[in-house]
Amino acid sequence: MLILRKRVHYEELMDQPDISRAELERSLSDLEIVNRWLGGMAAIRPHILPVMNRFHTILDVACGGGEVLRMLADCAREKALKVDFVGIDVNPRVIDIASSRSEANENIRFFQADARSLPFNDQSFDLVISSTFLHHLKPGDVVIALEEAARVTRHRMVFVDLIRSDICWIGILILSRLIFGRISHHDGPVSFRKAYIPSELLELASQAGIGNSNIYNHPFCRMALVWDRGG
Repeated sequence: MLILRKRVHYEELMDQPDISRAELERSLSDLEIVNRWLGGMAAIRPHILPVMNRFHTILDVACGGGEVLRMLADCAREKALKVDFVGIDVNPRVIDIASSRSEANENIRFFQADARSLPFNDQSFDLVISSTFLHHLKPGDVVIALEEAARVTRHRMVFVDLIRSDICWIGILILSRLIFGRISHHDGPVSFRKAYIPSELLELASQAGIGNSNIYNHPFCRMALVWDRGG
């Protein structure tokens, strides 16, 4: 690593309260494209689909537009599994968009909630997931979010995020200027500057009390933090 040797924390436009509904919709659509074609979904599937029959309740933390839950709902339907899905996001407008995009899925529900203070009882969900969220948080808040996710997880937790990388930063810098909207044009490169590297995320997981987590590297500078509750 040469350019992005150290993590920096910049504010992303998507997190600002004054962006328009249209820009927010476009940004969430850009993220869906990235998840589908640039590794987001591919980093999640291998840690969930082979053992999908173990999970009857799934929580998506910082669910965005809900595309990950819709993908998992399709997989559950193909396997004839009965699964209830819940997505939470701190932004009520994001929740509204996710709900409207998921109207065809009766087993997906969305609620406004903060990842650092989940409104659920201990071990409420068989599986807790999250995609491209942790890089939005400062280290102390990552620890709190991981503690909360582990608290409400009955079996497994899978948090997928970006890996800070010069190559991917340059790639998204170019790509975001070619096909994405204004918000993603700014936020894409910023996300890679804010992202953690595996050793940093493992240290934060240890601080959160889940030091027995594993990190799996995936294409397009993605990593999956996977933790299983023992016993």
